[in-house]
Amino acid sequence: MTDRPDYPKAFAQHGVHFHSRNGTQAVGDCPFCGREKHYFVNVENHRWDCKKCGKRGGFATFLQEVYAASKRERKHFIELATDRGLKPESIIAAGVRYFPASDRFLFPVCYRDGSNRLYDLRHYKRGGKVMTTASCQAGLWRWELLDGQPREVWIAEGEWDAIALLEAGVKGEVLAVPGASTWKSDWAPLLSECTVHLCYDNDPAGVDGAYRTYRALNGVASKIDVIR
Repeated sequence: MTDRPDYPKAFAQHGVHFHSRNGTQAVGDCPFCGREKHYFVNVENHRWDCKKCGKRGGFATFLQEVYAASKRERKHFIELATDRGLKPESIIAAGVRYFPASDRFLFPVCYRDGSNRLYDLRHYKRGGKVMTTASCQAGLWRWELLDGQPREVWIAEGEWDAIALLEAGVKGEVLAVPGASTWKSDWAPLLSECTVHLCYDNDPAGVDGAYRTYRALNGVASKIDVIR
């Protein structure tokens, strides 16, 4: 019943299994303590609380609690690393975590104010795609590393390619767009006077995405390379 449209999708994506709804309250299982039918979410304002473990808060707090409760032990990443052709240590070092309640891997996208507050908690289930959490806006993964100073920046088409670049030891900061076709106009100023390397897939979507990003950064970045 979790996928019903009258349940808050963002909570379901991160492990809340809903059973019923009573007015504005959706009732489900707590993703933190596991107690069934003791987790309540207000579908209008996304305030939530568990009557068993006592955790509670708003939507932003929920994302923080999910990431805080996620796992970073190597054993959770061995099969994933084999799937992606990466080392488990590289995935963990990039900040990726595993949340058992949702059986998903998490990619934190933080606000750029140095607070480590989560702007989005992108999620991946093996065999699927990395997705933005419902109710969140798309952002550049690892954009909090940009500080307004000219620097060398690599932009990958997706998080897995970004981790591959990190594993390869490229010089500079490595970021990822949330898909080849996604670029927002307010991202370009973050790369002012930077040397930018665009690392998109060499397929039609990747070629179009690289060209779109190149045009957006032309005249903003000091230099732009398209890596093939």
